[in-house]
Amino acid sequence: MDLLYKYGWRVGLLNKIDINKNGSFCGESKGRIVKGKLTKVEMKRIFDNGILNLKSAVVSTSIVRITSRLFRDGKVSCNFSCHDLRRARITIDVNSCKNVRELMGVSKKYHKDLSTTMLYLRDYSVLKHG
Repeated sequence: MDLLYKYGWRVGLLNKIDINKNGSFCGESKGRIVKGKLTKVEMKRIFDNGILNLKSAVVSTSIVRITSRLFRDGKVSCNFSCHDLRRARITIDVNSCKNVRELMGVSKKYHKDLSTTMLYLRDYSVLKHG
């Protein structure tokens, strides 16, 4: 769950990712190539828990169940989905932007089009409208 948040991955990437021994990864998400590098700890966790062998729908359902239980037990303030984790990462990354150029870079990292990123931000009330 924390890797989906840290990297802003779509859950579907888990079924289309190749991870090399050195931790570098390459995968496909909605037709886009996603590349990066995992730490040794992250690699160990991914391979030990077998998440790459699960269908994305199973991972999504499991995360909703886990977070719903945590919410019910008062350990988190709301239940959330895999995509909520992605939106949270994007929102944090956008909030750290100091100028339009940085915003464009963050947007390209996650979406084909800036307007999609802007919709995320509007939905989460991040943008201040004048």
